[in-house]
Amino acid sequence: MLIPTEGFGWVVGNRDVARSGHSECVISITAGSESGVDELVKEALEAGGEIVTEPGQKPWGYVGAFADLDGHVWQVTADWLS
Repeated sequence: MLIPTEGFGWVVGNRDVARSGHSECVISITAGSESGVDELVKEALEAGGEIVTEPGQKPWGYVGAFADLDGHVWQVTADWLS
């Protein structure tokens, strides 16, 4: 994933991003389908995670994002071939 110099703000919504001079990372995984994205984000929420971006259609595909208990952001994207 190529990230603009402004950082991950466009992916992670209203969450704080790393301050200048620090690295940041979004972990991105692919689910087999849109329903797979929905289910994985739902499971993360049930396990104590925080929804960062509700699953839905974006210009680059069907995607949702959540933060795990340590605050790491996981982006889940549907397989565009499915």
